[in-house]
Amino acid sequence: MADLRKTRDPKNFRLAIAGSANDMSLDLDIERILRNQGYQVESAATREEAIPLVRAFRPHLLIVKILDREAENCLETLKKAGDLEAIPVLLIFGADYTPSGDVSSIVQATLRAPLSEAAFLAKIKTELELKFFEDELDKQRKAQSILDEILSFLASGPQPENVLLTIAHKTALVSDADRCSVMFPKTGSPDLFWMASNDDSEVHTIEASPHMFPELEMANMLEEELDIPDVKNDPRFLEVRSRLEADGIESLVMYPMKQAVYGKAGFISLSFATRTIDLDPNIRKLCHMIKNAAVLALTGINDVTSQAQDYSTGKAKTVSTEHRLKKLERFEAYFENAAEAMLILDDNGRALSVNLEGEKVLGRSRREILGEWFPNFFHEKSKALAEDMLVGFSQEEFPRFLDMLVTRDGETRLLSVSSGALHTSHGRAVISLRDVTDLRETEDELKKTKEFLENLIDGSVQGIMAWDMSGDILLFNKGAEKITNREAEDIVGNYNITDLFPENAIKEVLKQLHSTRYGGTGKLDNVRKDILDRNGQRIPVNLTASIVYEDGEEAAVVAIFSDLRERLNMEKKLSQARERLVLSEKQAMLAELAGTTAHELNQPLTSVMGYAELLLRKIPEDSHNRHTVEIILKEAERMAQIVKKIGKITKYKTTTYVGSTKIVDLDKSTGDDE
Repeated sequence: MADLRKTRDPKNFRLAIAGSANDMSLDLDIERILRNQGYQVESAATREEAIPLVRAFRPHLLIVKILDREAENCLETLKKAGDLEAIPVLLIFGADYTPSGDVSSIVQATLRAPLSEAAFLAKIKTELELKFFEDELDKQRKAQSILDEILSFLASGPQPENVLLTIAHKTALVSDADRCSVMFPKTGSPDLFWMASNDDSEVHTIEASPHMFPELEMANMLEEELDIPDVKNDPRFLEVRSRLEADGIESLVMYPMKQAVYGKAGFISLSFATRTIDLDPNIRKLCHMIKNAAVLALTGINDVTSQAQDYSTGKAKTVSTEHRLKKLERFEAYFENAAEAMLILDDNGRALSVNLEGEKVLGRSRREILGEWFPNFFHEKSKALAEDMLVGFSQEEFPRFLDMLVTRDGETRLLSVSSGALHTSHGRAVISLRDVTDLRETEDELKKTKEFLENLIDGSVQGIMAWDMSGDILLFNKGAEKITNREAEDIVGNYNITDLFPENAIKEVLKQLHSTRYGGTGKLDNVRKDILDRNGQRIPVNLTASIVYEDGEEAAVVAIFSDLRERLNMEKKLSQARERLVLSEKQAMLAELAGTTAHELNQPLTSVMGYAELLLRKIPEDSHNRHTVEIILKEAERMAQIVKKIGKITKYKTTTYVGSTKIVDLDKSTGDDE
């Protein structure tokens, strides 16, 4: 698999789609959507097409559309191919399709139609980032394993040819280089070099010059590694440009290998088929350690070769016990300055050799270490584990990455202990020791801080959520779950923030965040918004938000919101109570006014009615004035009835008069209409 460090750049990812070309039941053209995002995408409709496609394309994620039985057969065939087993798979089931078997049990993730474009892309991103972290963890474990293998191998006293081949192959493996070449001066002639590469099973002895290999002249001048991004156009490599073009080399990373033989240096060269060099700092450090170990081993081999030549003249024909002891001392010297703490044990589990870093990590002098039984180096709590390791050595079991305690300068320290086989007459196992106390304390502090913040966020009665600048939701606390009636596990990684708000609401929020009118740039103080619950119903909330910056760049938005439903309900009830109070006051005032009006009008009306009756008695029946007086009396009596109603008013009821004018409805206000 290619390096996945740039996780947020889609163009670095390869996605393969397998299954029916008919996307009607998905209601999404997933291939078009992925291409629009910048992903590298290839697709195959049948299982006959899928396997060669996946093998050639080597995708970071395989998407299988399960729309019919043929798609299930395609998935089963792909998973049975051993070389494809490590590729993560995302299943997408059609809305109406029911699989014939439990196909989801053999894959990492599933989706079912119908699904939104935002939810689909969020799931893709989640699966790719998960793949990245798994690859990084495997890479670190592989790197540590390779380093342990190399150190164990070099400690066994191998031939120089084997050293060179091992260094070339292992360095290429750990660095993902297209080619790794190693050149080192050979004893016997000032012009001879050993040369090995990971794509050649043989080690060659060549007569080399700076004209043929510019790296040799550069290695003599360099102290540290050197990156050469566009090597074909580098002036120092113009004479060998045709060789570089033939080998497809675009860039190099060089590690000089200094030693005292003829005052010359060798080198390790990592070749890449791309002009850009993207080598992880941890891998660089590992390559540097491999280079140092190789120099020590090869320098020692040259010394041994020279002595062997002296013995071959007749001074000695066999290797004596004294010579083997000296050879062991030279072996210890090779690793004396290694950055990793190293300890070599004999068949009885006692220390044969230790380097300077080992003395420092164990907190003991060399005299205290040599000859000591391995478990005695550790705290009482870890002695049993050390004894189990010794038992495992006898069964060819060499465990790695064990956490064990030691006491150093009166302080208990935590070591990560790894072991490797050392099949020589002078040693049984090589032990690497790494003090991880500060690292674990930092990890624990970060874990506690993380847990505290998570508990603080989850314990808040207010809703808290965060999303990145693409809208993918990163955080959704329990307060947000309660307010929206949604589950965080359904939301985070599956929904876009725009799915939780009405249309264009998030655009408005971002616009306000970038304005200075709502609390300053990057802040938004107490604005009224609506958020959508599980059923799409609007929930009124009071929202505060701020932009999170990383290295001056906008990275995410954090929002805190509170549910306004109860508050708005209380305000509504308060408004209704206020209206009832105003109505009650109006009714009281109207009743008082009605009583006063009735009292004041009754006296003049009584007089009018009395005088009208008097006039009727005096006016003859045939007088034309009698009708007029009768009308006056009739209307006065009518007015008396109205005044009587006014006096009986107990409620405030109105009716429409002219246009929108409202007047008191006497019938309803007195209850006479009932």
